[in-house]
Amino acid sequence: MFGEDRYRHLFEATGCLVVVLTKDFDIVDFNPMAEQVYGVKRNEVIGRNYIDFFVTEKNKVHVKKEFIRAINGKKSSQYENTLNVKKGVEKIISWNVNALRNPRGDVEGLIAVGQDITSYKLLYNSLVENEKKFRTLFHISPSSSVLTDLDGNILECNEKFIELHGIQGTTQEQIGVNVSRYFPKEELPRLLEGMKKTFDEGVRQKPRQYTMLKVDGTSFKAEVTSYLIYGDDGEPVGRIAQATECT
Repeated sequence: MFGEDRYRHLFEATGCLVVVLTKDFDIVDFNPMAEQVYGVKRNEVIGRNYIDFFVTEKNKVHVKKEFIRAINGKKSSQYENTLNVKKGVEKIISWNVNALRNPRGDVEGLIAVGQDITSYKLLYNSLVENEKKFRTLFHISPSSSVLTDLDGNILECNEKFIELHGIQGTTQEQIGVNVSRYFPKEELPRLLEGMKKTFDEGVRQKPRQYTMLKVDGTSFKAEVTSYLIYGDDGEPVGRIAQATECT
């Protein structure tokens, strides 16, 4: 019973989508995050065939192939697919799928765990068209430059960012690090206020002075300018911030 309670708590509280299926791909369980992303309630989808109900035509063969691989005992592979959700909206989800087995080892169904990466993909796609120009300007900028998602997680940074914060490593190693790592705790409320102002006003903000940190804990003053990046649908999907140390 304790094990079931732990499972149910994780199932309900996780920030990932969790969908439990039969071997025929009919939906058995559907967690709150799946409800939120798909825009439907659990009782609306229980018993429906997952592939028929949610997967776009161009992805059905690929998704079915991944499900069959899992049923046949193959190691789960991470894959992405586009889903149909309510009102014609499409979401891009990164998935891991594994077989569910009974005590005898027989496959009884599947569990699919997914993460909504739509915002990341929109940001990426909006940059690809002008990738060469963007990367040239981004990486030769005399200022520390960092590209983040809306939560402040780093997607890309330039060498000046590495230099400014005294980082012993590569720009690639910063991917996924939250920019709050480079601000003292007492400065975080101002940082969050500035990020919110950028989002609410949707315009390039005037330079704002912050206390920032190097990786060794040394603090310094810097002027930071930030602005939003917009996806093809006109919605904000990320932000770019540029910093210059005050002398």
